[in-house]
This record gives sequence, structure tokens and C-alpha cells, in this order.
Amino acid sequence: MEIPDDIKKVYVVDIAMNNRDLEMTERFIESLGDRLVVWYDHHEGWSLDLTTARGGRVISQTARACAVMLGHSSDPLVSDAIVADTREGKLSERAQLIEYACKADIRNDAIRVAAVKWLLGDRSLREAAKKYAAIQKETERLAGKYQLISSDEINTDLNGIAYDLDDFVETQVVFVDTDIPAENFDLTQLLLAGQEIAEFAMATHTDFRSGENMVTVATRRKSANLVKIFGLPSGAPFRVTLPIARLEEVKKTIRSLPTN
Repeated sequence: MEIPDDIKKVYVVDIAMNNRDLEMTERFIESLGDRLVVWYDHHEGWSLDLTTARGGRVISQTARACAVMLGHSSDPLVSDAIVADTREGKLSERAQLIEYACKADIRNDAIRVAAVKWLLGDRSLREAAKKYAAIQKETERLAGKYQLISSDEINTDLNGIAYDLDDFVETQVVFVDTDIPAENFDLTQLLLAGQEIAEFAMATHTDFRSGENMVTVATRRKSANLVKIFGLPSGAPFRVTLPIARLEEVKKTIRSLPTN
């Protein structure tokens, strides 16, 4: 990422260390120099030397969401941001509109700019949000393809079957291999659908930025820190993305975790 020279002040919010290339983050910080006013983040992986280097750092690796560091939890905007980050609770109608619009064209930064303008009074965001209906439909289709992974039974088809969570005392993982470009479905919603079936949900997908094939794992188990489990230097403890080459390792690792 390069910031144009005519930008004199840079504020960074809710961007983690690059856990595949930590030096990339260091180089980026150095390139900003005195233009970096402050960097707010709540992901794990920040080292002391980076948090005390040039420019301000407000790093809280235990905060539930970055918004907590910017405002009071009673503020509706902060409350929505916490729900969006933790997926605990329900988004307000305003927050859903912003989320749907941004995810309708995830590559388009102009929509994110429009979202900020919308919060400031502009009402042009609704058209973009309407496009999300097709994405939601594909997400629901993929959610119906989740398969159960266990130590003795792999790829048991769950499509159309209503399981009680008690059925997964020993088997806590569901998996789906997506078959459409990543921008055509909502990965977050897909993983949440999987976590309604089991504690851990896995989905393969293509990274919309790099084009690489990846696998993302998410969990609702509070005690499971996926960053530490997979030896990553940074990231969100409840969700990690790894190269597809590690797929079998990921399956084996998650299946071998204790049930509590």
C-alpha cells in the first residue's frame, strides 16, 4: 500500500500486522514517517518496538473491537462496530445497510468512502446495498453444502439435515469447499452459518486481492485461540486464514483439539 505524497496526515484504524510478512508492516510505518498521526488496532501480534516506534500507537490486543478504543460502548456506532467485529448480537438497520453495500462489491473502495459520507448525511448508499441480495442467496446455497468432519467419518453430507448441537460433543468441525469466486458470497456469514452447526467452521475460497486459494477457520469457542494454535504472528484469535496447502493440516489440528 502506498499513500500519495500529498496526503500530509495519516490515521490508521483497525488494520492488523501483516502476519505473512511482518517486515511489510514495518516498512509501511517507516514510509509514512511523521505523517502517521496514530494507529489504532486490537489484533494480536504487535511487538513492543513497533508499538513504540515513530507515530502514535494505541494498541489494545484484548479489546473486543477497535471501535471500543475510539468511543464509548454506549454510542450506537460503537455498539454496531462491536457486533460487526464479534458477530455477537444484532446489527442495527443502519449497520446492515453499510455492511451489505460494502460486501456487494468488496473490491470497490469507493463504496467504503460512500459509507462514511452516508454516516455524515449522504443517502446514496442504498443502491449498492441492494446488490447484496444475490450475494446472500449464494451464501445460503453454500451454507447448505457444509459437511461434517470427524476422526472416523469424513465428508458426511449435512445438507438439509437439522442437527442438534449435542450431536457434536466429539465432532466439532464442519467444512465447505466453495465453488464460486470469493466476491460472490459473504465469507463471514458463511462461517457463522457453519458455527451454528459446530464450534469450528472451515471454508475454502479464493482471496479476492491476491487470487490465492485459501482456507479460513472460525470458531465460537471462547478458549480457542486460532492465532496461537496455527503458530501465526498476528491476527484475530477467533478466525484465521491460511494457504490451501495447509488444508489437511488444518483439518487434523482442529479435529485433535480437546472438546473444552
